[in-house]
Amino acid sequence: MRTLTKFVFWITFSFLCATCLDAQDAPPDAAQPADTTQQAVRIVDHPPTAYFLKRALHPFTWIDIGIFRPMYDLGTGSLARSFMERRSGPSGPVSFGLGGLGPDSGFGPLITPHKTFFHDAVEIQTPLLYTYKNYQNYEIDVHMPARGKSYFFVDGRYTARAADKFFGIGNDVPLGDETFFKTVHRQAEAGFSAGIDKNLKATITLGFDKVGVTKPSFGDSTQSFFSEAQVPGLFTGASMRAITLSVDHNTQDDPHRATRGGKELAEVGLHESVGSSDFAFWKYRLELQRYFPLSQDRRTVIAFRGMFETNQEKGGSKVPFFDLPYIGSWETLRGFESYRYRDKSALALGLEYRYRIWRALDWGLFVDRGQVASEPGDFAWTRMHTGYGVRLFMLPSLKFPITVDLGRSNEKLRLYINFNPTF
Repeated sequence: MRTLTKFVFWITFSFLCATCLDAQDAPPDAAQPADTTQQAVRIVDHPPTAYFLKRALHPFTWIDIGIFRPMYDLGTGSLARSFMERRSGPSGPVSFGLGGLGPDSGFGPLITPHKTFFHDAVEIQTPLLYTYKNYQNYEIDVHMPARGKSYFFVDGRYTARAADKFFGIGNDVPLGDETFFKTVHRQAEAGFSAGIDKNLKATITLGFDKVGVTKPSFGDSTQSFFSEAQVPGLFTGASMRAITLSVDHNTQDDPHRATRGGKELAEVGLHESVGSSDFAFWKYRLELQRYFPLSQDRRTVIAFRGMFETNQEKGGSKVPFFDLPYIGSWETLRGFESYRYRDKSALALGLEYRYRIWRALDWGLFVDRGQVASEPGDFAWTRMHTGYGVRLFMLPSLKFPITVDLGRSNEKLRLYINFNPTF
């Protein structure tokens, strides 16, 4: 009875925390982390000939000494080490970190109270995130481990996206049509994730998402320039229910900076509106990441990623604009504005050459290509948008990677800074 009382108290406490933070203004992913017991640390055993001379003459050495070395010192000092230990360690009732909510959301403190009940039969986490751009995400995640790596989960989430960009729908919308909109999501989902082996899992999820669309916190409102006929769901929002099945395969040798192996994700879901809205569609999504070492010590790596998504209307229904896939972000197409292109189908490809200068710093060159279309049959190589650039990968802590990407396209030059990047 005492444990049950604590369980009820923790649920109530977590809900009140989220409610209080929400009142000021009125991902963690449910998936389990990949098995890292066989992680390999890429360390150079024998430096190449004249390594120290080459390092001294290398231009990135001077950049490191003048700019990044102070950042390393800041990131590895006693205060930072204490912060990262609390951030990444399972001990203690609360963990701390930095987080964001996707492109142009900014970043802010991620506070995650967590506790187990009934002899670890139930785990509850309540991630709370508020970024400096006023993006908010408050969750209650309940996990109930089953056999092996399998588990049941029940999650609740409130998300406020203050000002996402919108340029229109299509692969050729003008850059000057930039507007903004705000969405508020109230979500609930439940499901089961089955760990088939140490690298493969399958997940089935039943979810509900009530989406409201309103004027943004800043910028020109999308609702002032587009109509409901042009952009389905822009004024009505939607209440959506969904059933999703996904299969995830992960063979990366390191979850933060992989040098071999890869990740594959296949997902299919049926989304239907609840109430008066006429939205119903099938969502199909594929994601791929692969890493190919070019040397035995893995100082040099070729990295590839790909993403394909298409949404197919069910009957004569429509797809709400906030569920359309997009390209234009660090994860899809660098060198373009965030959410630059949206449509019912999207394709994005990226290729990188990465070289390790020393343990705490990699540099690389990348090329990204992508496009959107109404149907997959409309994709064409001549309609691809291209971005290219250079990146730096810093590792102040083995569990706290930071990337700085400078991307260039025919439209503009963009700088991306990411904490805990996934690629």
